[in-house]
Amino acid sequence: MTDSSVQIARLGHSQAHSRSPAQQYPAPATSTPSPTEELAPLTAPTATTPAPAPVRQTPRRTLRQRGGAAVRRVVGVALVVAALWWLVLPLVFPVTSEAVVNARTVQVRAPIDGTASDLSFDVGDPIVPGQVMARLVNRHLDTSGLTGLTARQAELVTRRERLDKEMGEVVRNEELCRAEAQRYRDAVVANLEASLKEIESKARSGKVEHETAARRLERVQRGGSGLSDTEVDAARESESVCRIRLDTDQATLAKARAELEAAKQGLFLQKDSPHFQQRADELALRVPTLKAALKEAADLLGGVEAEIDRERSRTGRLAQATAEAPVGGTVWVRQGNRGQGVKQNEVLYEIADGNTVFVEAVVHQGYLGAVTAGTPAVVNVTGGPSLSGRVRAVRSGRAGDNEPTFAFGAADHDPRKLRVVIDLDPGLADPAALIGRHVRVLVADRECGPCHQAVVWLFSNARFR
Repeated sequence: MTDSSVQIARLGHSQAHSRSPAQQYPAPATSTPSPTEELAPLTAPTATTPAPAPVRQTPRRTLRQRGGAAVRRVVGVALVVAALWWLVLPLVFPVTSEAVVNARTVQVRAPIDGTASDLSFDVGDPIVPGQVMARLVNRHLDTSGLTGLTARQAELVTRRERLDKEMGEVVRNEELCRAEAQRYRDAVVANLEASLKEIESKARSGKVEHETAARRLERVQRGGSGLSDTEVDAARESESVCRIRLDTDQATLAKARAELEAAKQGLFLQKDSPHFQQRADELALRVPTLKAALKEAADLLGGVEAEIDRERSRTGRLAQATAEAPVGGTVWVRQGNRGQGVKQNEVLYEIADGNTVFVEAVVHQGYLGAVTAGTPAVVNVTGGPSLSGRVRAVRSGRAGDNEPTFAFGAADHDPRKLRVVIDLDPGLADPAALIGRHVRVLVADRECGPCHQAVVWLFSNARFR
């Protein structure tokens, strides 16, 4: 059998199955030649294939067909409801899909010039306040100031040691001179005491002689005419000489006592002060000068040491420092890499502050009357939970209005659009994890009635993606 004959046979067979039972079995007398019979002489003779037995179809619809129709109707109604929901809801309520969970960013800057020896975090890592995020090392730090201060400190230490040594020598020499002067004074006092004793003894002897001469003169004068004038004159002369000698001895005794008292006090009336005494006085005058110089050196040294401590602290901070996280949140931007040289105040990280999480949405200005500060809002996070919040501010979406410290620049530059900032209600477990997530926002009415509550419930639960 050729290919053309097979195709013609298949065509006749399919036409036979597509006709009704009355058409499949026409009366023999009134039948007309089929297209197959008309084309049969043009083909090679083939064996006749018996027709299959006819299958009687019942006009009644099966259960599967009825179930499929019901499903189609339900799906159609659902599609119509979904279409109406998506088309009608924005006409009644301020709804937008141009929204994102945003936050303010805080920059972590390099505290010193140096090389980043350690950058511990990558984008997306959670951060807590005070956590060390980078370590910097400056191997080319200028320490000339510290070197100069150290040399000045060494100079002042040497000066203080010299003054201390000189002060010690002066004190020792003064003590030695004082000791020599004391020995000299002791010797002078001892000599004067011996002289005083001798003078006192001589004065006592002169007093006795004067008393004897005075008694003799008195006897002579009482004796009357029995004595000659020569004896009376001799008695008078002896008494006069003894009296003069006694006055002289008394004066010498007073002088000796005065010299002794002066010698005991370190004053020498008959001789100049000894050399040791003069030297001790000179050394004693140098002590206050040396003390003043020592105090000045100590003050200067204390000031230099304080400057050295400050300079060491400064160079220590400049030689090695750490950059800490000022706030908690999520690493949003990482600028540097390990081993990279950085300048002071250069940005190393940007942290999305988890305490400033908010939703930034863009809506048409036609909703300006319905979207005001304090209006409640429903926020559906794509692939996440449904959250609630309140409108904080409504701003125009003109160009340049986007905050430079926001993690996401979601503001639309279309002047017909409004930028709505929504604060989420407290109680979120990890607000920083939502930063950057796309959301769909519905701004409800301040006085939410039953109808509004139903719409809000549907918006929160019937979420078509």
